[in-house]
Amino acid sequence: MKTLKKKWSLYNILLYVMMLLVIVIVIIMIIGVRFVSFFYRTVYSDFLSSNEQYLSAIVNRQEDDLQMIEDIVTQMSLSEDVTRFRLEEQPEKSVKLKEHLKRYTTVSQFFDLLWYQYHGDEYIYNYSSSVSTEYFLEKGCAFNETTTSELERQLMLSTEKLRILPEQSRGGNLMNTYISCEEVTVFLQAIPPDYKDTLIFMVPDSYYDKLLASETADCRRNFLFYDGQIIVSRGTAEISAEELRNLLLRNIGDLEDDATYVQLPIELEENEYLLSIPKASSGLYYGTIQ
Repeated sequence: MKTLKKKWSLYNILLYVMMLLVIVIVIIMIIGVRFVSFFYRTVYSDFLSSNEQYLSAIVNRQEDDLQMIEDIVTQMSLSEDVTRFRLEEQPEKSVKLKEHLKRYTTVSQFFDLLWYQYHGDEYIYNYSSSVSTEYFLEKGCAFNETTTSELERQLMLSTEKLRILPEQSRGGNLMNTYISCEEVTVFLQAIPPDYKDTLIFMVPDSYYDKLLASETADCRRNFLFYDGQIIVSRGTAEISAEELRNLLLRNIGDLEDDATYVQLPIELEENEYLLSIPKASSGLYYGTIQ
Protein backbone atom coordinates (compact mmCIF):
# COMPACT_ATOMS: atom_id res chain seq x y z
CA MET A 1 0.00 0.00 0.00
CA LYS A 2 2.82 2.37 0.92
CA THR A 3 4.61 1.48 -2.33
CA LEU A 4 1.46 2.25 -4.30
CA LYS A 5 1.08 5.54 -2.45
CA LYS A 6 4.69 6.44 -3.22
CA LYS A 7 4.25 5.65 -6.88
CA TRP A 8 1.07 7.70 -6.97
CA SER A 9 2.81 10.68 -5.33
CA LEU A 10 5.73 10.36 -7.76
CA TYR A 11 3.29 10.22 -10.68
CA ASN A 12 1.54 13.38 -9.46
CA ILE A 13 4.88 15.15 -9.10
CA LEU A 14 5.92 14.13 -12.60
CA LEU A 15 2.54 15.16 -13.96
CA TYR A 16 2.82 18.52 -12.22
CA VAL A 17 6.36 19.03 -13.55
CA MET A 18 5.25 18.11 -17.07
CA MET A 19 2.28 20.49 -16.89
CA LEU A 20 4.57 23.20 -15.59
CA LEU A 21 7.01 22.54 -18.44
CA VAL A 22 4.18 22.69 -20.97
CA ILE A 23 2.97 25.97 -19.51
CA VAL A 24 6.51 27.39 -19.59
CA ILE A 25 6.99 26.22 -23.19
CA VAL A 26 3.65 27.75 -24.22
CA ILE A 27 4.58 31.03 -22.54
CA ILE A 28 7.99 31.01 -24.23
CA MET A 29 6.34 30.27 -27.59
CA ILE A 30 3.84 33.12 -27.14
CA ILE A 31 6.62 35.51 -26.14
CA GLY A 32 8.76 34.27 -29.05
CA VAL A 33 5.98 34.70 -31.58
CA ARG A 34 5.24 38.17 -30.29
CA PHE A 35 8.92 39.05 -30.30
CA VAL A 36 9.39 37.78 -33.86
CA SER A 37 6.25 39.62 -34.94
CA PHE A 38 7.44 42.81 -33.27
CA PHE A 39 10.91 42.37 -34.77
CA TYR A 40 9.42 41.78 -38.24
CA ARG A 41 7.15 44.82 -37.98
CA THR A 42 10.06 46.96 -36.79
CA VAL A 43 12.41 45.78 -39.54
CA TYR A 44 9.69 46.11 -42.19
CA SER A 45 8.78 49.59 -40.96
CA ASP A 46 12.44 50.60 -41.12
CA PHE A 47 12.62 49.09 -44.61
CA LEU A 48 9.63 51.17 -45.76
CA SER A 49 11.01 54.30 -44.16
CA SER A 50 14.51 53.86 -45.60
CA ASN A 51 13.10 53.38 -49.10
CA GLU A 52 11.03 56.53 -48.74
CA GLN A 53 14.09 58.52 -47.68
CA TYR A 54 16.19 56.90 -50.41
CA LEU A 55 13.71 57.93 -53.10
CA SER A 56 13.31 61.39 -51.63
CA ALA A 57 16.91 62.25 -52.55
CA ILE A 58 16.34 61.08 -56.14
CA VAL A 59 13.06 62.98 -56.46
CA ASN A 60 14.49 66.20 -55.08
CA ARG A 61 17.49 66.18 -57.42
CA GLN A 62 15.51 65.38 -60.56
CA GLU A 63 12.69 67.79 -59.74
CA ASP A 64 15.24 70.58 -59.20
CA ASP A 65 16.67 69.87 -62.65
CA LEU A 66 13.21 69.78 -64.20
CA GLN A 67 12.48 73.11 -62.56
CA MET A 68 15.63 74.42 -64.23
CA ILE A 69 14.13 73.35 -67.58
CA GLU A 70 10.95 75.23 -66.70
CA ASP A 71 12.98 78.30 -65.78
CA ILE A 72 14.85 78.22 -69.10
CA VAL A 73 11.61 77.81 -71.02
CA THR A 74 10.11 80.76 -69.14
CA GLN A 75 13.17 82.93 -69.79
CA MET A 76 13.12 82.04 -73.48
CA SER A 77 9.45 82.92 -73.67
CA LEU A 78 10.35 86.44 -72.54
CA SER A 79 13.33 86.76 -74.89
CA GLU A 80 11.68 87.88 -78.10
CA ASP A 81 14.98 89.27 -79.34
CA VAL A 82 16.36 85.71 -79.71
CA THR A 83 13.27 83.62 -80.49
CA ARG A 84 10.54 83.14 -83.10
CA PHE A 85 12.42 84.31 -86.17
CA ARG A 86 13.29 83.13 -89.67
CA LEU A 87 17.03 83.01 -90.31
CA GLU A 88 16.80 84.52 -93.78
CA GLU A 89 14.81 87.47 -92.44
CA GLN A 90 16.59 88.16 -89.11
CA PRO A 91 20.07 86.56 -89.14
CA GLU A 92 21.24 88.84 -86.33
CA LYS A 93 18.88 87.05 -83.94
CA SER A 94 20.67 83.77 -84.51
CA VAL A 95 23.86 85.18 -83.00
CA LYS A 96 22.06 86.24 -79.83
CA LEU A 97 20.21 82.94 -79.69
CA LYS A 98 23.45 80.96 -79.73
CA GLU A 99 24.80 83.09 -76.90
CA HIS A 100 21.70 82.24 -74.86
CA LEU A 101 21.98 78.54 -75.58
CA LYS A 102 25.68 78.52 -74.73
CA ARG A 103 25.06 80.19 -71.39
CA TYR A 104 22.44 77.61 -70.42
CA THR A 105 24.52 74.65 -71.61
CA THR A 106 27.71 75.81 -69.89
CA VAL A 107 26.19 76.06 -66.41
CA SER A 108 24.03 72.94 -66.60
CA GLN A 109 24.96 69.74 -64.78
CA PHE A 110 21.80 68.12 -66.12
CA PHE A 111 21.85 68.25 -69.91
CA ASP A 112 24.86 68.18 -72.25
CA LEU A 113 23.25 69.78 -75.28
CA LEU A 114 20.36 72.18 -75.91
CA TRP A 115 18.65 72.75 -79.26
CA TYR A 116 16.13 75.39 -80.32
CA GLN A 117 13.70 75.14 -83.22
CA TYR A 118 11.09 77.67 -84.37
CA HIS A 119 8.25 75.87 -86.10
CA GLY A 120 7.99 78.60 -88.71
CA ASP A 121 11.61 78.29 -89.83
CA GLU A 122 13.69 75.60 -91.54
CA TYR A 123 16.60 75.72 -89.12
CA ILE A 124 17.49 74.29 -85.73
CA TYR A 125 20.20 75.75 -83.44
CA ASN A 126 22.59 74.74 -80.70
CA TYR A 127 25.16 76.91 -78.90
CA SER A 128 27.61 76.99 -81.81
CA SER A 129 25.83 76.29 -85.08
CA SER A 130 22.63 76.04 -87.05
CA VAL A 131 21.58 73.33 -89.49
CA SER A 132 18.45 72.72 -91.48
CA THR A 133 15.79 70.86 -89.56
CA GLU A 134 15.64 68.37 -92.42
CA TYR A 135 19.35 67.59 -92.05
CA PHE A 136 18.99 67.34 -88.27
CA LEU A 137 16.22 64.76 -88.63
CA GLU A 138 17.60 62.78 -91.55
CA LYS A 139 21.35 62.68 -90.90
CA GLY A 140 22.26 64.73 -87.86
CA CYS A 141 20.35 62.94 -85.13
CA ALA A 142 19.30 59.29 -84.91
CA PHE A 143 17.99 57.03 -82.16
CA ASN A 144 17.65 53.28 -82.03
CA GLU A 145 14.09 53.37 -80.62
CA THR A 146 12.58 56.67 -81.80
CA THR A 147 11.91 56.90 -85.53
CA THR A 148 12.68 59.99 -87.60
CA SER A 149 8.98 60.64 -88.15
CA GLU A 150 8.24 60.38 -84.42
CA LEU A 151 11.13 62.71 -83.58
CA GLU A 152 9.81 65.23 -86.11
CA ARG A 153 6.30 64.95 -84.68
CA GLN A 154 7.56 65.57 -81.14
CA LEU A 155 9.68 68.49 -82.32
CA MET A 156 6.77 70.23 -84.03
CA LEU A 157 4.09 69.65 -81.40
CA SER A 158 2.46 72.84 -80.14
CA THR A 159 1.61 71.76 -76.61
CA GLU A 160 2.50 72.91 -73.13
CA LYS A 161 3.07 69.32 -71.99
CA LEU A 162 6.58 68.13 -71.28
CA ARG A 163 7.59 65.27 -73.57
CA ILE A 164 10.32 62.76 -72.78
CA LEU A 165 11.96 60.26 -75.11
CA PRO A 166 13.22 57.26 -73.08
CA GLU A 167 16.94 56.69 -72.74
CA GLN A 168 18.33 55.08 -75.89
CA SER A 169 21.41 54.79 -78.07
CA ARG A 170 22.11 57.79 -80.27
CA GLY A 171 23.80 58.26 -83.62
CA GLY A 172 24.03 60.73 -86.48
CA ASN A 173 26.63 63.26 -87.58
CA LEU A 174 25.61 66.00 -85.17
CA MET A 175 25.33 63.69 -82.18
CA ASN A 176 28.80 62.32 -82.90
CA THR A 177 30.13 65.87 -83.02
CA TYR A 178 28.54 67.30 -79.89
CA ILE A 179 27.90 64.36 -77.55
CA SER A 180 30.39 61.77 -76.30
CA CYS A 181 27.98 59.54 -74.35
CA GLU A 182 26.52 56.38 -75.86
CA GLU A 183 22.93 56.90 -74.71
CA VAL A 184 20.76 59.96 -74.09
CA THR A 185 17.38 60.82 -72.64
CA VAL A 186 15.61 63.63 -74.50
CA PHE A 187 13.30 66.22 -72.91
CA LEU A 188 11.23 68.44 -75.22
CA GLN A 189 9.32 71.52 -74.12
CA ALA A 190 7.47 74.00 -76.31
CA ILE A 191 7.81 77.67 -75.39
CA PRO A 192 4.74 79.72 -74.38
CA PRO A 193 2.65 81.65 -75.10
CA ASP A 194 2.05 80.25 -78.59
CA TYR A 195 4.01 76.99 -78.26
CA LYS A 196 5.37 77.47 -81.78
CA ASP A 197 9.01 76.85 -80.88
CA THR A 198 10.63 73.95 -79.04
CA LEU A 199 13.62 73.43 -76.79
CA ILE A 200 15.30 70.02 -76.85
CA PHE A 201 17.36 69.02 -73.81
CA MET A 202 19.68 66.04 -74.29
CA VAL A 203 20.68 64.34 -71.04
CA PRO A 204 23.69 61.96 -71.04
CA ASP A 205 23.53 58.48 -69.53
CA SER A 206 26.20 59.49 -66.99
CA TYR A 207 23.65 61.73 -65.25
CA TYR A 208 21.38 58.78 -64.46
CA ASP A 209 24.34 56.52 -63.68
CA LYS A 210 24.91 58.80 -60.69
CA LEU A 211 21.32 59.71 -59.84
CA LEU A 212 19.95 56.15 -59.83
CA ALA A 213 23.07 54.36 -58.59
CA SER A 214 22.63 51.68 -55.91
CA GLU A 215 24.79 49.21 -54.02
CA THR A 216 25.10 45.74 -55.52
CA ALA A 217 23.98 44.17 -52.25
CA ASP A 218 20.73 46.15 -52.32
CA CYS A 219 19.40 44.05 -55.22
CA ARG A 220 17.15 46.91 -56.31
CA ARG A 221 16.18 48.64 -59.54
CA ASN A 222 15.46 52.37 -59.65
CA PHE A 223 13.47 53.94 -62.44
CA LEU A 224 11.52 56.92 -63.80
CA PHE A 225 8.09 56.39 -65.32
CA TYR A 226 6.26 58.98 -67.41
CA ASP A 227 3.38 58.97 -69.88
CA GLY A 228 3.12 55.18 -69.88
CA GLN A 229 6.84 54.55 -70.45
CA ILE A 230 9.87 53.60 -68.41
CA ILE A 231 12.10 56.57 -69.12
CA VAL A 232 15.27 55.22 -67.57
CA SER A 233 16.26 52.55 -65.06
CA ARG A 234 19.36 51.45 -63.18
CA GLY A 235 20.13 48.70 -60.68
CA THR A 236 21.27 45.15 -60.03
CA ALA A 237 17.83 43.53 -59.78
CA GLU A 238 17.25 41.62 -63.02
CA ILE A 239 13.94 43.19 -64.02
CA SER A 240 13.41 44.37 -67.58
CA ALA A 241 11.90 47.71 -68.55
CA GLU A 242 8.89 45.87 -70.00
CA GLU A 243 8.29 43.96 -66.75
CA LEU A 244 8.52 47.22 -64.81
CA ARG A 245 6.15 48.93 -67.21
CA ASN A 246 3.56 46.16 -66.89
CA LEU A 247 3.84 46.23 -63.09
CA LEU A 248 3.24 49.96 -63.02
CA LEU A 249 0.35 49.89 -65.47
CA ARG A 250 -1.34 47.29 -63.22
CA ASN A 251 -0.75 49.24 -60.01
CA ILE A 252 -0.61 52.87 -61.05
CA GLY A 253 -4.29 53.32 -60.16
CA ASP A 254 -3.26 53.55 -56.51
CA LEU A 255 -1.58 56.87 -57.33
CA GLU A 256 -4.32 58.32 -59.50
CA ASP A 257 -6.27 59.67 -56.55
CA ASP A 258 -4.81 62.16 -54.08
CA ALA A 259 -2.03 59.82 -52.94
CA THR A 260 1.49 60.95 -53.71
CA TYR A 261 3.32 57.92 -52.32
CA VAL A 262 2.47 54.22 -52.53
CA GLN A 263 4.34 51.11 -51.37
CA LEU A 264 3.18 47.69 -52.53
CA PRO A 265 4.42 44.13 -52.01
CA ILE A 266 4.93 42.56 -55.44
CA GLU A 267 5.57 38.96 -56.50
CA LEU A 268 7.59 38.58 -59.67
CA GLU A 269 8.93 35.26 -60.97
CA GLU A 270 8.47 33.67 -57.51
CA ASN A 271 10.45 36.45 -55.85
CA GLU A 272 8.93 38.97 -53.47
CA TYR A 273 9.70 42.67 -53.92
CA LEU A 274 8.69 45.95 -52.39
CA LEU A 275 7.58 48.47 -54.99
CA SER A 276 7.83 52.08 -53.80
CA ILE A 277 6.46 54.88 -56.01
CA PRO A 278 6.23 58.57 -55.21
CA LYS A 279 4.57 60.89 -57.73
CA ALA A 280 6.10 64.33 -58.13
CA SER A 281 4.52 67.63 -59.11
CA SER A 282 6.15 67.37 -62.55
CA GLY A 283 4.00 64.34 -63.34
CA LEU A 284 6.90 61.88 -63.22
CA TYR A 285 6.65 58.72 -61.17
CA TYR A 286 9.85 57.81 -59.36
CA GLY A 287 10.26 54.25 -58.23
CA THR A 288 12.41 51.61 -56.70
CA ILE A 289 11.73 47.88 -56.57
CA GLN A 290 13.77 45.85 -54.10
